Amino acid sequence: MYPLTVLVAFVAAIMIIVTPGDTTAEAAVAQTDYTYTTDADFDQGTLVNVNHDAPNSDQIQLNEVSGTFPFIWVALSQRCTIAKINTDTGAILGEYRTISDNTGCAESSRTTVSVDGSVWVGHRGAPGYVAHIGLAELNQCLDRNNNGTIETSTGYGNVLPWPGANAPVSAAQDECILHSINTTAGDSRHMSVDANGDLWVGDRANGSIFRKYSGNTGALLAGPHDFACGGYGGLIDANGVIWSATSGTGILRWDTNTPPATAQCLPYNNYGMAIGPDGHVWVSTLGEGVVRRFAPNGTLVGTYSQGFAYAQGLAVDGNGHVWISASFLVNSPVISHLRPDGSFVGLVSGVGSGSTGISVDANGKIWSVNRTANNANRIDPNAGPVVGGTNVGAVDLTVSFTATPGRPVPYPYNYSDMTGAQLLSSTSPQGSWTVVQDGGAAGTNWGNVSWNNEPQGSVPAGTTLTVEVRTAESEAGLGSQSYVAVSNGTTFNLSGRFIQVRVTLIANEDGESPVLSDIRISVGDSDGDGVPDTIDNCVNVPNADQADLDGDGIGDLCDPDIDGDGVDNEVDNCMTTVNPDQADLDGDGIGDACDSDVDGDGVENDTDNCLTTPNADQADIDNDGEGDLCEEFSFPSDGAFVVGNLTPNGIGSVVNFWGAQWHKNNTLSGGAVAQFKGFENGAAPALACGGTWTSQPGNSSNPPALIPDYMAVVISSAVTKSGSTLSGDIVKIVVVKTNPGYSGNPGHAGTGTVVRVLCSN
Repeated sequence: MYPLTVLVAFVAAIMIIVTPGDTTAEAAVAQTDYTYTTDADFDQGTLVNVNHDAPNSDQIQLNEVSGTFPFIWVALSQRCTIAKINTDTGAILGEYRTISDNTGCAESSRTTVSVDGSVWVGHRGAPGYVAHIGLAELNQCLDRNNNGTIETSTGYGNVLPWPGANAPVSAAQDECILHSINTTAGDSRHMSVDANGDLWVGDRANGSIFRKYSGNTGALLAGPHDFACGGYGGLIDANGVIWSATSGTGILRWDTNTPPATAQCLPYNNYGMAIGPDGHVWVSTLGEGVVRRFAPNGTLVGTYSQGFAYAQGLAVDGNGHVWISASFLVNSPVISHLRPDGSFVGLVSGVGSGSTGISVDANGKIWSVNRTANNANRIDPNAGPVVGGTNVGAVDLTVSFTATPGRPVPYPYNYSDMTGAQLLSSTSPQGSWTVVQDGGAAGTNWGNVSWNNEPQGSVPAGTTLTVEVRTAESEAGLGSQSYVAVSNGTTFNLSGRFIQVRVTLIANEDGESPVLSDIRISVGDSDGDGVPDTIDNCVNVPNADQADLDGDGIGDLCDPDIDGDGVDNEVDNCMTTVNPDQADLDGDGIGDACDSDVDGDGVENDTDNCLTTPNADQADIDNDGEGDLCEEFSFPSDGAFVVGNLTPNGIGSVVNFWGAQWHKNNTLSGGAVAQFKGFENGAAPALACGGTWTSQPGNSSNPPALIPDYMAVVISSAVTKSGSTLSGDIVKIVVVKTNPGYSGNPGHAGTGTVVRVLCSN
């Protein structure tokens, strides 16, 4: 099988806009409250040097063999640009200026990748500018024009303008160019990021001068420090010790935790440098033909053949194997491969001529950047001939940097860390998982991240698991915001439609990894009731039960009209019962709809036999469960029966309201006539206290054949006769519970018991 060759064609230098939905940026998870716990959940984020491999699925832990970001950054030296290449596919994802357009190209060369995957790139010549390029994939770019999108390069030759000479980074149209530092040096050849993410820059042109810059702002933090050696290129180890080549004799070894005067110049020839998994530093030589290995304290451990006389860059992979370039000075198309013990495995053939830079990618494959051939090769360390049980390695992909109209030939010259593998395996061993969530609305109030709620989660002694967040109204705006560390399950208050969460895992000295079993990212909980603000029906009032009586979306504890009857709580006489009429029969200030004693008679509704009629004695003469005072009653049709006013007619009195002896059974203060038998046939509905009635005498009044069980009866003080018409007054009207035996024949008297007084004059 032939190795894959990627020919990179020219892309017109037009402005490409990366929108929040573009796959160039980390795809946002459209959720306000989401728990990541399965492999599929975690795959919605970005994993760097971590995995969820079986048997430890559905959780995040550090790789056993260190990995890095899936990119390699290649300085295209004579174009003063840097290319970002996908190490899985070989596709060039962008090409970025490293210095403003009219400053004069000083050959971009040295690179160092930070813990977040962004890259710092220096220059071989004056002026000693350093550029910082961020990853759009991790939302690191800056939306400088505040248009909600990121303008950045999307391919080889697609270089956005950076107008002016010595122009500030604000003039760069590519918004993934984050910083531009004028070191005021003759060059910027040594480039290394320390464990804190700060940048050390060495100037070899003016001696061996070192300066330290903030990895966040680019501000000068320390220096200049002048040494007797170093500054040509190198690294910094996990203990903060700088190792720097001189390209000659003298290796600078300086513990940055001590004064510069403590620095050493180890008396050995040198060029490229790399740190192995055991912390030992490997140094190639230019012309001496050997590679040396040093203990972390600077002691020479061994000297080995590097396979050819001239070498420049080298790298040590996660298994401790050493890979060495053959140098563009001799243009040998080979890469040397040594075992961890320094024994020679063989030469990888088929590599482009003029190799200078060597790096290890996220899959453990080896990359050679070749100045003379204008290309880069990827080498599979598990392929090629087998020598002594070890594969020599074989090229499996080539990325070619073709000429483009109006632009110089690239001639890439690299030999420092181009992938971040050096940093993440030695200087600052760590891994990360990053995700972006879309709250769906501007001003989303994010406020809680909790993790390791499952038993598989762990943070062994000496390990760390750090969670940081940042928010913005657009995904493009995240890059301009700083991460803020948050505590597990502790409420915070950050607003913006998007939230980005970064989890960083660091192992202990024994190599144990912390484990992220699950992580929940949710909006804020302003009132601390356990309900996220976005679904809380009382955002500022604790109400864990979310009770909402009227279903209007406003919780009862903060609803000004809980029952939704249109009457505000403060004046509603039934706050939790719908009663827009505010009826209050007994006038006690409690509406009838919610009053436990509607009629105010001291008898609770559920036992009151007259619910809306006061009857404290609960009299029920017929024991039918309905109080006498509220039994349904009526006048007989076409008239009313009459009782004399001096006849006992109070409640409980037995009265005689019909019969041949009515005038004898009833006593009236104004007297009565014998012809009246007790029934007047005037219009009953018109009868009222204070009124009068008229009737025909005797049976001619046509009394009803049947009477109701409860009947209204008139109390009169006089019955008089004028001609054939009888008449009387109305001083009282009562309700009578009628007795059996009534008949329209006066011979069958009508009697009953008074149970209620309707009116009295």
